[in-house]
Amino acid sequence: MSPSNRVGWITLAFLAALGFVLGVCSRAHADYSHLAERVTALVPRLGSRSAELVEPIESGNALAQACSQDRDCVARLLTMAVMESALSAAVARSEYKAHEGDAYTDRDGVRQHRAWGTYQQHRNQLNADVWGDPDPLVQARAARARQLGALAECRAFRSVDPEVGMWRVLAGRGCLSPYSGEGARVALLAKIRRLL
Repeated sequence: MSPSNRVGWITLAFLAALGFVLGVCSRAHADYSHLAERVTALVPRLGSRSAELVEPIESGNALAQACSQDRDCVARLLTMAVMESALSAAVARSEYKAHEGDAYTDRDGVRQHRAWGTYQQHRNQLNADVWGDPDPLVQARAARARQLGALAECRAFRSVDPEVGMWRVLAGRGCLSPYSGEGARVALLAKIRRLL
């Protein structure tokens, strides 16, 4: 093969590879937009009827971005948000009523709240630098990190589905310790997966 033919074939192979990469990127962007739109449509359906809801478009974009377009991740985070905060805008801003936010009374008789934001996370060493931030993307990323840790912890146990174990760990129990609310979370997760 002559050098000019070799250069031609190499150029053609490069252009084909570039076209493939651009096609994959455009498809990924379309999936991201579609996933964010689906979440946006679900916020009013799944949120509280008695409270101002989080801004749907902002929430949809935050969930899709935090999960890097992973539908299962978005479904788990949306389930957590619905169950923990009913998608209340006030709770997302950590503006609580006296009984909300895992409230307690400290030694000085002052009402305090342990939880933060839409996903009602408690402060720990993994989220200490962002704890209290009202940004939906920051909250979603922190919740995703917590969920991934719980999933990884429960994958070692063959006797429990890792997602069921995840809900148990997030509720403050071990992977193998059932609690009364896990059935509702599993059912809502299945519903949200169908809707996404």
